[in-house]
Amino acid sequence: MCKCAHHNLGDYQQATACYEHALAVLRDVGDRYYEALSLTHLGDTHEAAGDLTAARDAWRHAVSALDDLRHSDVDIVRAKLQHLDRDQGQ
Repeated sequence: MCKCAHHNLGDYQQATACYEHALAVLRDVGDRYYEALSLTHLGDTHEAAGDLTAARDAWRHAVSALDDLRHSDVDIVRAKLQHLDRDQGQ
């Protein structure tokens, strides 16, 4: 799953709506990997829109899902969180 076209166009509000819709569907079908991927992209969108609290929340949920799956992508999302926390002085 690639980033939503709305994200790439800078329409972060519409991109957020797309990711939230995708998350609802993915949760219904139980696809934890693509749920985590969508959460990661949602976090990227929130960060780009300047909502760092929402970005952190989405990435933390993504890390939790990827940890449960023991998926190596967890390191990428952890790095995003560490970078955000470092920039925010946390």
